[in-house]
Amino acid sequence: MDLGASVGLSLRADEVAGVRSDLEAMPESPEVQMALGMMDYLEADFELARRRLEAAYLGFQADGRGRRAAVAAAHLARLALAGIGNTVVAAGWLARAERVLGDDDCVERGWLALYRIACSRPDAEGLERDAMLALDLARRFGDCDLECLALADSGLALVSRGRLGEGMARIDEALTMAVSGECDNVMVTSLAQCSFISACDRTGDLPRMEGWLPEVVADPSTPLVMTNHCRTAYGSLLCRAGRWSEADEQLRASMTMSRHFSQVVDATAELADLRLQQGRLADAARLLDGIESAPEALPVLARLHQARGDHDLAAATARSAMQEYRGDVLRGVRLHLLVVESELARGRLAEARQALDVMRSNVAGLGTNAVRARLAVAEAAVATAEGRPEEAARILTTALGELGRGWPLLSAECRLALATVLAGTDRTAAITEARRILAETRSGESTLRLRAQTLLQELGAPSGDGSPASPSCLSAREREVLGLLGEGLSNPEIARRLVISPRTAEHHVAAVLRKLHLRNRREAIVYAATLAQPG
Repeated sequence: MDLGASVGLSLRADEVAGVRSDLEAMPESPEVQMALGMMDYLEADFELARRRLEAAYLGFQADGRGRRAAVAAAHLARLALAGIGNTVVAAGWLARAERVLGDDDCVERGWLALYRIACSRPDAEGLERDAMLALDLARRFGDCDLECLALADSGLALVSRGRLGEGMARIDEALTMAVSGECDNVMVTSLAQCSFISACDRTGDLPRMEGWLPEVVADPSTPLVMTNHCRTAYGSLLCRAGRWSEADEQLRASMTMSRHFSQVVDATAELADLRLQQGRLADAARLLDGIESAPEALPVLARLHQARGDHDLAAATARSAMQEYRGDVLRGVRLHLLVVESELARGRLAEARQALDVMRSNVAGLGTNAVRARLAVAEAAVATAEGRPEEAARILTTALGELGRGWPLLSAECRLALATVLAGTDRTAAITEARRILAETRSGESTLRLRAQTLLQELGAPSGDGSPASPSCLSAREREVLGLLGEGLSNPEIARRLVISPRTAEHHVAAVLRKLHLRNRREAIVYAATLAQPG
């Protein structure tokens, strides 16, 4: 254990279990207070961590050790931001640390630059800038801990900006420092591993994630704060792989176990995104209630507005999210696609073309199949709106050929777009593509499946898998009931809304399920959400 480490505390993995009793037995000093405060933060005892770190800050100031005081202030800023979500307090401590350091050229400035956990930063541009500053300082002053973290953080920034090879090489270098023992500070190596996990999430590398995750979670020295982040990132990847029950389990566990504000928000936003894919719009809205302004929630909120048919609000929210995700090409591409689709839904073809041009410019030169596939969906949508369906079909067919098997849900999105285009020119090919979606997607509650089933009904082709019937079979009152089911209302709530008896509401719900060949209320919710989505 090293209390003189530049970050404030250096521990090997085998020292974690007994360090608290050792620290508490030491004479009180600013160094001991800072070390204990860092341990309290990792264990999510935020109030005790705050008191100890503040005592450390004041003690360092009283001793005339401004650089150490700045490190304590940086830890307090991280605690306020990631621990309790208080941006005002975090900004205050950050400003104080900057003032204390003044013009000093020192390694402590590198720790201040990396006070925010990299995986929680939406702006890849800012993360790259700060990580490169820290890397330069680490190498000039010979700080191994700071170099390891700066390599990992700059690697994540480069990956997010689409420079995958260069970014993963830096992350691999950081992990090599950790595995070899060159950097054995478990507090630093855990954060480096967080950047690795986030890079896997953003690139869709599920096999690499699953190869690494069991070792990390099973290691008793792994801080709980990191374990919960791993679960959220893993759940996000499972969502995109279509393994929704597993994703639900991981995300719920992260939400339940984490006491860090930023991690709870991240897991909640990911679970809301899963509910959107399942067509459970009311559940998604409930999850987002209270966190709508968080950067992690904005993309999901934009997609919720789109699913509800509010394309004005969807485009505005997506553009707001883009401001938060500056320079993040991998996560920003979905936002650009949403803007293109929203502009087309509003009949604003010129604006859609303009948004597409910006999207092309942002992803130019990127070699990731997922990014190219989403660009293809946007290009095909504009081509179709301009009366060029053959070109749209060619673009989507090429993208599907390049995408491969690693992105099943994205593949289904591309295939549905292709089937929709082909419906106007080649009915047989459209039916084939729609049926492939049903064969290749696992979840019976997916909006993609129901949209494919609806397209098959419009083409007069049975899906052969028990698809729901057309809504034309419902009476006017039953259509009202279906809409209220889509909002997630119970039978008593439907009765109050329509001013009918609960028994009558129950009969109407049963009739809706029977006529549409739906098995339960959840399928009715997804079916209603599908009808609300144009196309």
